[in-house]
Amino acid sequence: MKLKINSFVAHHVDYSDLDDFLTERLGLEEPYEFVAAEEMGNDSAKTMHIVKEELDEWDKKELNKMLETKKWGCYNTHLLLQHLCNLDEIPEGEYVIEVSW
Repeated sequence: MKLKINSFVAHHVDYSDLDDFLTERLGLEEPYEFVAAEEMGNDSAKTMHIVKEELDEWDKKELNKMLETKKWGCYNTHLLLQHLCNLDEIPEGEYVIEVSW
């Protein structure tokens, strides 16, 4: 039996670079913490599919609350990347966010 393998192009991002980028780009008062937000462990990775599309009403409400308070709380990283993609700040595609400290 041969292993079926599918290849794809992905944007590889280090979690600490993502933290800095989201903190700066969204004007957050406290640094964003991908590891805490996504409950990630050391030597792990998370893949997210990001495309331009309108946010649903719940996501819009949560995003607006974060943008107003400048505090990230329990916000979903996918939502933040989706928002920045919609603003043409980042390209569409697969994002592999790698955690290693």
